[in-house]
Amino acid sequence: MLAAAVLVFGLLLWNQYEALRFGGSTYFTSGSVGTLPLLGTLSKIWFLRFGFMFLVGAVADLYSDKLPISDVLGVLAIVVTGWQTLEGHLFGPALLAYEYAILYLAVRLPRLLHRVGQKNDYSYGIYIYSFVVQQMLAWLGAAAWGFVGYFAVVMVFTVVLAFLSWHLVEKQALRFKDWTPRLRRGAPPAEASEEEQREPERVPVPVPVPVPGPAPADASSPRS
Repeated sequence: MLAAAVLVFGLLLWNQYEALRFGGSTYFTSGSVGTLPLLGTLSKIWFLRFGFMFLVGAVADLYSDKLPISDVLGVLAIVVTGWQTLEGHLFGPALLAYEYAILYLAVRLPRLLHRVGQKNDYSYGIYIYSFVVQQMLAWLGAAAWGFVGYFAVVMVFTVVLAFLSWHLVEKQALRFKDWTPRLRRGAPPAEASEEEQREPERVPVPVPVPVPGPAPADASSPRS
């Protein structure tokens, strides 16, 4: 996993270098994949970018006990993310800084914000509906309103759908997470495995050996 993330990061670095120096197409990722149902054509570079973000997240989880959460690195990651966003180069090597900034903020933000989502969790609905809303509104021409207008409308529709999804579907479904079908309620317990069926080894208990005492005096022996 770590080796794959390093390999993809190196490819992102090379593509960034090629794009800034020659203004050419990206290495190994020029062109598109398609046509896919409901998605149309997809640029190959997005598979590289999103794949890199997935790999970095997986590596961060795998080595979470070794990942340093440093204020210096966190502030630097935020600065680099903002700078590269303004320069129009966020979707490149700067994605590494972007991911670290997210992890840093998740840890360092005030504890009051940690309560967000504890009672009503709309994150999954936002995650699954945002792309659909974006594509639908773009198809309807909402992108002509500019980034701010388009983003605002997308957020409104996405949050509304996530709200309805949580209260009407997800929250109701969670009530059945511990439910057991009636046929399974009266089922006999599962057979124990061979290891569980084996009798525990009995430790031999030492049997005390009687110690012989002094021999009794013979009554028939002559007395002195």
